[in-house]
Amino acid sequence: MQSAQGSARTAGDFAGAEAAFSAAVRARPGDAETLNLLALVQAYQQHYPDALATIAKARAAAPQDLDIVLTEARILAWMKRYPEANNNVDRVLAARPKDAEALALRGRIALYQNQADRARGAFESALQIDSRNLDAALGLGDVARARGDTRAAEGFYLKAKALDPTSSDVAERLVRKDDDTAPKWRADVSATHSYLSRTPLADWSEQSFRLERKISPVTTLYGGIFRAHRFGKDDIEISAGGLTPLGGGVSAEVLAGVTPDDDFLPAWRLAPSLTARLGDTTSLLLEGNLRHYGTGTVKGVNVGLDQYLFDGRLNVVGRFINSFDPAGKHLTGWSVAATATPLDQFRIRGGYADAPESDSGIVAGTRSWFVGAAYDISSTLTFRIDFLREDRERAYLRKELTGGFTVRF
Repeated sequence: MQSAQGSARTAGDFAGAEAAFSAAVRARPGDAETLNLLALVQAYQQHYPDALATIAKARAAAPQDLDIVLTEARILAWMKRYPEANNNVDRVLAARPKDAEALALRGRIALYQNQADRARGAFESALQIDSRNLDAALGLGDVARARGDTRAAEGFYLKAKALDPTSSDVAERLVRKDDDTAPKWRADVSATHSYLSRTPLADWSEQSFRLERKISPVTTLYGGIFRAHRFGKDDIEISAGGLTPLGGGVSAEVLAGVTPDDDFLPAWRLAPSLTARLGDTTSLLLEGNLRHYGTGTVKGVNVGLDQYLFDGRLNVVGRFINSFDPAGKHLTGWSVAATATPLDQFRIRGGYADAPESDSGIVAGTRSWFVGAAYDISSTLTFRIDFLREDRERAYLRKELTGGFTVRF
């Protein structure tokens, strides 16, 4: 049976369809199905207040009709009212756990919020229930495209075309090379204050600014400036880098930074890394770093595993850390960090590390833990706060508080 969304979409001429459905409603004021279709065509034209008013009438006419609840969820999602939309989807899935349309909509809402892994899990679940669900097939293509895997995206879109050769949504994706509506710029600003104890050293402070630009669906370039005040002196580092896929599920990133008048930061540093996808939710990490100080060069190599769980709601990253001081001494350690998304707009994170750290060219064992949170005010603005406690072996105890925000445009 064709969904209400599909029925309304096949109308093509939404203005004409709205007029026809409006006339039908006038003839049968309490017909819930017609009201449902009218609300959808109104929403397709971004007449959201009218659509919400119409769907409210449909719900009043048929309070137990979960298809109408799902239509309201779709409209709310288009309005970026994601928590309300998810509440409606949850209500439908509580009553009909194997509702493929509801699962596909859950995936679409997650994708709207840049939660690609959670979206993929929902789309895959929808297709397991209904192998011909067009929205889920398109969604998997959109997830692959969002992650920069254009070849996989095209494969999913071709499968969607086989399901519905006449779909304008499929045709649009097969010819579209980039998403002109998505933000391509991102700016991150943060400020940090460190409280030191077990030492006569004064407190530290830091400020950073980073600007990145997505120059294609698969490649991002960025640059930044970092100012640190320690030991009564100021150091300013200027950095730049880029991230791009190499093919076969492998992506590469390189970051380079210089500090012209280096007192305690490295005069220069270089940090190349590779990420290899082992599956839809698992990636292998290989990270290198070189930091050159007046006393010599500190080298490091880390290997790690990045794992998503619970439909992308939980991300866990573990690393085995290796550091070599200027004299060639080898120190090892480990770290683990997790980010949970209990609410669509709210994330909490935390982690622990027992690993070597370099400061002014001196490498020493350090135990640290951190907690933090981030909240999306909107799809383009995020605020975050973090707390770190670092215990440096035979040296100071440092407590660090950081606040910052991200703007996408």
